[in-house]
Amino acid sequence: MKGMNRFRYGLMGAAILALILIVAGSVCSGARSGVAHTYGAVEDGYVLLSPYRLNHGTLASEGRVELIDREGIVVHSWSTTAPALSAILRDNGNIYVSLTPPGDQAATPGPGGTGVIQELDWNGKVLWEHKDPLMMTDFEVLPDGSVAYLRWEKTSPQFASRVRGGFKTATTSIWANSIVVVGQDGETRWEWKMSEVLTPEKYRISDSVPRQEFAHANSLRYVVDNPITHTPAFLLSVRHINTVFLIDAESGVVLWESPQGIFSLQHDATITPEGTLLAFDNEFGRSGVPALLSRVLELSLPTGNVLWSYDGGETLTSKAQFASSIMGGAERLPNGNTLVTVSTAGRIEEVTSEGKAVWDYAKTERDEDGEAPILFRSRFYSPEGTAWGLRVLPARTLSSLFCEAR
Repeated sequence: MKGMNRFRYGLMGAAILALILIVAGSVCSGARSGVAHTYGAVEDGYVLLSPYRLNHGTLASEGRVELIDREGIVVHSWSTTAPALSAILRDNGNIYVSLTPPGDQAATPGPGGTGVIQELDWNGKVLWEHKDPLMMTDFEVLPDGSVAYLRWEKTSPQFASRVRGGFKTATTSIWANSIVVVGQDGETRWEWKMSEVLTPEKYRISDSVPRQEFAHANSLRYVVDNPITHTPAFLLSVRHINTVFLIDAESGVVLWESPQGIFSLQHDATITPEGTLLAFDNEFGRSGVPALLSRVLELSLPTGNVLWSYDGGETLTSKAQFASSIMGGAERLPNGNTLVTVSTAGRIEEVTSEGKAVWDYAKTERDEDGEAPILFRSRFYSPEGTAWGLRVLPARTLSSLFCEAR
């Protein structure tokens, strides 16, 4: 009997080990879609990103959102039915994600459209969906569960006739943007139209972009306690007129705007915990800049004075590798460092206030054409106090035990 028991326990142990190896194998498969390096003290946590790619010049048929640790291991991922541009992770483990399904490109003035926002649970089940063919680029989840997003807005001929700058295209139509807030029932709760608030003569479109897009807003953030009036507000980055706006979330009044000449085709404006403004300044098309050299800028509010900047490092090579003509992101971390997304290079860096890179991550995967994905933006998340915090530990532990040994 003892021999039989040993045999049974041996089988059980082998089965458990096999199960662990199978689970570990599933974690290892695609566990590293990029390479990470650490050069100093970093903020412990995870980074959420969405590899975005084209296939033969057209959108891929599906997408993916990844949660990676600081070793570059994918500890969790979500599959999507269309390419995912941007995602937000909630404390309960659900994500909200903007998707770019195939659509009528002629119905909008240019790139930057999305069309669908979905809420997915931890296992990828679609819990909520909102569709709008004029939806573009960015969105935000508000404290009450409603969702704010950017939308194309076709302006009146009167507004269009007053627009200055940009290079002319075949169409005479001019498009601006609006902010739309929808509830979980899909009904519009609030709307702000740029053409009803801004005076077009005040803002000249950059000469390097088409005139038909007066604004091309590219990032939207909800600020509960804004540094100007200490009321809820929307922070809006408007690329083609090189301006960041702070807009009262109730009245729609512009509370503050960045000084002209500071930014050039910037992206991803955020308010730091210290109440300053942080943004990725692409610098593409800026007059007097001989080459494409991007930077991250931090401005004081309300003065708009530059407090801090980072352009990739001290050498020309590092500066060139930091450049991104489109997209880009910057986020202040709890330890005071800044997480920077160099979108077109598919790279993410954590940088100290002294301008030293202490961590970097680069996507290494390629599609069938040899093209690497781009990253619209990345976001940092700490698992403390969240429902998903414990869920990522088994994946991280198994990856460390088995993936690294292979």
